[in-house]
Amino acid sequence: MIGDVYHTTAADNVDTSQNESKKQKLNNDNDTSSSRFAFKVDDTDHCETPLKAYQDIVDILDQLARSLHKSRSTLIIYDPYYCDGGIKTKLASLGFTNVINNNSDFYVDISKKNIPQYDVLLTNPPYSGVQIGKLLGYCKQIATTTDNNKPYLLLLPHYVYTKDYYQLMLGKEVSSSMFFLVPMSRYNYVPPSWVEAE
Repeated sequence: MIGDVYHTTAADNVDTSQNESKKQKLNNDNDTSSSRFAFKVDDTDHCETPLKAYQDIVDILDQLARSLHKSRSTLIIYDPYYCDGGIKTKLASLGFTNVINNNSDFYVDISKKNIPQYDVLLTNPPYSGVQIGKLLGYCKQIATTTDNNKPYLLLLPHYVYTKDYYQLMLGKEVSSSMFFLVPMSRYNYVPPSWVEAE
């Protein structure tokens, strides 16, 4: 992104020290935003899930809570992708106050077996790179392990189920048991203010 921001023109070459100063400031700002997270940050992945998306699954969460003899406030919801921690506030506004959403690297947590105890995994994962495939692999693991069989709700682009990695990572048995909810209108994702500033 820095290369796209600073195109050199003849006019820019007049005062290169000023341009270098601007580049250094932008680099420092990027370092600051990245250093606040325990994982590599890709700005294009860093948009908070809108409240509407959570409102659309309240009935499912309520049903899960009832099946576990829990209330909204005691159902333990785990979102392993931190973003800026907005999920806690949004779900609390709906009565779900027991939400785990730590500023940690999900994949490191998996490798160290440092996943917290939870009732349901609920997340809108990063879409870049191999993130979705990795998450689907984890979902297969929690769906097929008897002592760790946990439900999960994933907010994903509609094209994911058409990709080769979808069935490959989930396996035929798990992928064929999935069900899909499609919102009546498209969700609008808002990046945190620090992404906008950069």
